[in-house]
Amino acid sequence: AISEHDKTGTGMLVSYDDDILSNADAIVNVILPYLGLGDEIDSNPQTVRDNVVAVLSLRSNTSAKLRPEDKQWNVEGENIEVSDEVGAASKAFMGNSMESLKRARS
Repeated sequence: AISEHDKTGTGMLVSYDDDILSNADAIVNVILPYLGLGDEIDSNPQTVRDNVVAVLSLRSNTSAKLRPEDKQWNVEGENIEVSDEVGAASKAFMGNSMESLKRARS
């Protein structure tokens, strides 16, 4: 990723541990605006930040070692639309990982 970024000057490199795992400020102030969501954030910054904090407080239901105090994501009632473009990109870039996960869960 670093060499691609250095060659093309495109994209944003973020640290999972420092910028994503528990840093709502980095997500709201840097990452989401980079992804083109600045207007949405500007229209209601506190709601966006509250939503980011809520999402960051959840732990994947697939985690092998959840602590009792961890809240789990509940997919019931969720209706997440994924565009054909995003679906195709996910399959192209994560296809092998997705297949590995399917095999591991079966």
